[in-house]
Amino acid sequence: MSMFLKIVGIVWLALGLGNIIGMPWSDFEQQNGLLAFGLIFNMVLFVIPGLVVYALGAIIKKKQ
Repeated sequence: MSMFLKIVGIVWLALGLGNIIGMPWSDFEQQNGLLAFGLIFNMVLFVIPGLVVYALGAIIKKKQ
């Protein structure tokens, strides 16, 4: 179970980081509000839960 949680956490984290990297960074002045919303959205929906799920997998493995 701990390995499954670690893999799911890594995939979830990778999705969020891929979305952040794929954002349109070239027109930063014109899309400042949209870019900030996208960063917050990706952090809340993908990156932070991915880290939490990975940490749960690590804690479960440590207790075994």
